[in-house]
Amino acid sequence: MSDVARKVAVVTGGGRGIGRACALDLARQDFDIVLVDLIEDDLARTAGELRDLGRATLTFVADVRDHGRAAEIVADVDAQWGRIDVLFNNAGRPMPKGIEEISEDEFDATIAINLKGAFNYIQPVVPVMRRNGGGRIINMSSMNAHTGGVTSAVSKFPTPPPRQVSWA
Repeated sequence: MSDVARKVAVVTGGGRGIGRACALDLARQDFDIVLVDLIEDDLARTAGELRDLGRATLTFVADVRDHGRAAEIVADVDAQWGRIDVLFNNAGRPMPKGIEEISEDEFDATIAINLKGAFNYIQPVVPVMRRNGGGRIINMSSMNAHTGGVTSAVSKFPTPPPRQVSWA
């Protein structure tokens, strides 16, 4: 497939669960897929399913909290495929502990994964999307971001309703 016809989606937390399901759906919509996840076995299994659908796939074992690694991954995808059309920030961590039970380290780790992890991928992806005429960034959040929770001290932060973005 020529790079002009190629559509590329990056999915963080793409090895299993919602990320896996969305990666498979994007593949069925003719996207080549970049999977980012911490668990190598999950990445390999999902990548195999994507390849069975006839899609090119790149996998990266990475922690979304690592800003430098996110920039490296985006640069690598850009160098190999020349574009990123969709960024699906899905990696997240639940924290079922209440405010009285959660430690500062647990709180910081949850915020770093659920919030900073999205920033870490958005920042290097935007120039790639802008150069190629635009793209879509989707930030997944848990239902607790919209409804709260009695027992949960930390949730992903709510995101505004989706809107079309133009990088003109």
